[in-house]
Amino acid sequence: MDFLFDGPFPVFRAAFLLLLLLVPLVMIHELGHFITARLFGIKVLEFAIGFPPRVKGLVWKRGETEYTVNWLPIGGFVRLLGEEDPSDPRSLAAAAAWKRLVVIYAGVAINIVAAIALFSFGFMLPRERSLSLAQVTSVAEGSPASEAHVTGDMRDGSEPVQSILVGDLILQVEGREIKNVDEMLLANRLNLGEDQHWLINRGGSILEADVYARWSPPAGQGPTGITVGPPSTCTDVDADGNPVNCQLLYPFTETQQYWPWDAVRHGWNQLLDTVVLTKNEIQVMFAGTSGASLSGEGQPCLAGPSESLRRPTTLSNRPGGARSSNWPLCSASASRSSTCCRSPGSTVAGRCSSSSRSSVAAAESLPSGRASCTSPGWPCSSPSPS
Repeated sequence: MDFLFDGPFPVFRAAFLLLLLLVPLVMIHELGHFITARLFGIKVLEFAIGFPPRVKGLVWKRGETEYTVNWLPIGGFVRLLGEEDPSDPRSLAAAAAWKRLVVIYAGVAINIVAAIALFSFGFMLPRERSLSLAQVTSVAEGSPASEAHVTGDMRDGSEPVQSILVGDLILQVEGREIKNVDEMLLANRLNLGEDQHWLINRGGSILEADVYARWSPPAGQGPTGITVGPPSTCTDVDADGNPVNCQLLYPFTETQQYWPWDAVRHGWNQLLDTVVLTKNEIQVMFAGTSGASLSGEGQPCLAGPSESLRRPTTLSNRPGGARSSNWPLCSASASRSSTCCRSPGSTVAGRCSSSSRSSVAAAESLPSGRASCTSPGWPCSSPSPS
């Protein structure tokens, strides 16, 4: 039977997985109608899994209700007495109007409750959250990011450049804390068509920026016109000029686990996010563009290390534990320029050596002073369009 699910018949595998998901969801939905109808004294004639014809031998009678299994496993139904005929006092049509509304909408309500319960259960389980951060690796010319309004003061008291720059660390999007690339992409896609408010770290200066996220960006760009990746350093290039021997600057994770009362709140928020994200992706689909796709599939990425570097695996921090002490301060707009790092309290002159030329961004974002660059190399993270 394996040939039905692999090889030339992948459609069977997809159909099987769909049914595996669909039938329980429909049964939960129908259970809402069933329970409320019984509570209000409305007669339930049949509770069915699937659609007719019935499977012979899989019919049970319990009290006044028949429980059946049918051959078409594409859903299920609850058959109530007198859905349009109020002649019987126990019919649906004879029930009070508010009771009919409760029975009709109970299916939707129990689906929402089930979704929150599942999400909440997931938040109660321990899971690892990447702390590899999200750094801007490119900014498209003429994009919303290149025209972003930036407020705040640089550490040397100067005015910030009015644009998102390569090397900027994205700390928050619309109040959401950003600790990795995936969180950045999700926050970006949840707020399409809006002026997003970002909190960024530029050369150790905390700034605010307003960036518009487009519904239909040009081919090869994301909604804001940037690509992002975890800060990384690479020590060499291959024969084609692509960076190799790359390492994450912050290969840390933290374990997240919530108490039930906190998990329910996060579960509710996750459900809302899922609804908004689904609506946005459908709208993007009908607009005929892939620019706002969550996966970024079909959009070009800059040269960099393998996708596995997006998921740090070398170290693990528990909540409340120590964090990485280094912050990247500069990286050039060219793909073959190096990244400078500093320790807290030190100052950097912005000297970034590489096989090509020094970082342009360093001179714009760093205060004067002297310090050496650590782990010279190229900012070669695997970028994702945003």
